[in-house]
Amino acid sequence: MNAAIHLVEISISGSDLITALWKCRDASGSEGVGIIVTDPSICDANMIRDLTGIPIYLRQAENQDQVYAAIEELSSKGIRTFVGGLTMCQRCERLGYRYVHIKTGDGAMAKAIGEAVAAARSLNKERTRANLVATLLNKTEDVMFVINRAGKVIAANVQASALLLKDALLTLEGRDIGELYSKANWEEILRTQTISESIDTIRGQLMLVTMAPLTVDTESVGVLFTCRNIEALRETEQKIRKELSKKGLVAHYRFSNI
Repeated sequence: MNAAIHLVEISISGSDLITALWKCRDASGSEGVGIIVTDPSICDANMIRDLTGIPIYLRQAENQDQVYAAIEELSSKGIRTFVGGLTMCQRCERLGYRYVHIKTGDGAMAKAIGEAVAAARSLNKERTRANLVATLLNKTEDVMFVINRAGKVIAANVQASALLLKDALLTLEGRDIGELYSKANWEEILRTQTISESIDTIRGQLMLVTMAPLTVDTESVGVLFTCRNIEALRETEQKIRKELSKKGLVAHYRFSNI
């Protein structure tokens, strides 16, 4: 199954079942009707028997093998009229049994379409949010990646791949933090919910590593890593000092002048 495809179930209602049973009331005979559905909670066999006057034999089947087994069992009891889905109908046709296909009513169809539209909108929002986060991560020069509570990378920018995997085109998602940065004390960050900063050498580069707890709706979900190259920080500091010096924002007196 394609994981990118969202499925919406088109449910069968009790009224759909009653409609199908009404069609076979004259053909069922005294032996009754076998109903084979995936969700037996849509009907009460005793109540339907009282309403229609038809002996009802309800069976649950969630796959083809179970459908075939239910038909065989009920046919051994003398049942020759069945109500159910397409798989059951095809099997009954081969065996020469009477059958009525339960067709989904307009109400259930409209509900399913509504759910599909709502799901599509939700998925579109999630994809837009994910694309925005990815864009923001990749716009920074810092190495940034996020791990979940199990220590697996769930998001990262290309700078992180370039540093940790030496290839910006490779993905970090799904990799264990222990394989990428074994010195990270991320469990302590999860436990204390505090921010940690340290200077460490990663893949031959001296980095300022910041680990911060990540929360979503007050629930701790992981740790955010931000790694800044120390040399780059020094260059930035020198640039800032030069700009301040040009503007005269420097100290003109020292303690020796007092």
